[in-house]
Amino acid sequence: MPNFLNGEGSVRGQHPERALLIYDGDCGLCSALIEWVRQRDRGQRLTCAPYQHVSPERLSPGLTRVACAQAVCLVRPGHGHVTGARAVAEVFCLLPSPWAHVGRLVRPWSPLLEPAYRLIARYRHRLSALLGLPTCRLDSSR
Repeated sequence: MPNFLNGEGSVRGQHPERALLIYDGDCGLCSALIEWVRQRDRGQRLTCAPYQHVSPERLSPGLTRVACAQAVCLVRPGHGHVTGARAVAEVFCLLPSPWAHVGRLVRPWSPLLEPAYRLIARYRHRLSALLGLPTCRLDSSR
């Protein structure tokens, strides 16, 4: 399988001005939420790609594959990257109203929401199973 964004392939719809949302492609919960985002991204401001197919080291300094395995990452051209609860808030800001308003309200609180985000991320495989979604194939290196 090609390693996207490193010269061996390309992320479908990737444009230099779009933000790149990197998620766990093996996670049912993550994939369902990404589909929700795609349906609302009418302005096509985001490109979504599983971290398993992206070489994040080539996208933003300091962003590693391990970081992408642990939390959703948003890479904005010229603005670096954010992860976890901050990335979720920023994604909402990129969506049309009313979601952009939600993002602007949540963004200042994202540091306080980070522990809840980390808890959900840690147990996403169990949450996926409870919701009847495909479960994550988490490995011991995460």
